[in-house]
Amino acid sequence: MNTTQLKNIINNGELNDKLVALYGESALLMQTERYLKAIDSFVAIYGDFENVGIYSVPGRSELSGNHTDHNAGCVIASSIDLDVIAVAAKVDGTVIRIKSEGYPEDIVDISEYTEPDSARFATSAAIIAG
Repeated sequence: MNTTQLKNIINNGELNDKLVALYGESALLMQTERYLKAIDSFVAIYGDFENVGIYSVPGRSELSGNHTDHNAGCVIASSIDLDVIAVAAKVDGTVIRIKSEGYPEDIVDISEYTEPDSARFATSAAIIAG
């Protein structure tokens, strides 16, 4: 599906049940506009693509044990009523491009990350490549 088709599906209300399930009836209009804006932003930067999807990732808050899970520890986490949405398209090659609203674009060629490099630790590029 391309971005035009995705926008038509949203505008025709075909995702309303899913949006209401995620955000509630009172937020339907706001979330519809948010999703359409995300698609428009994607098109403005990357153009129209085939095989485009839109994704919602729920937020969470770690109540106890923050980051201990990285060392086989336990974490008590809770979901929150915020999410991050993303419009993504599959492309050929090894380059990943990510543009977050309000931030510069990250461009990462994952073929350059064949082994750990301490100079790259804790960078956005290393997290993306991972």
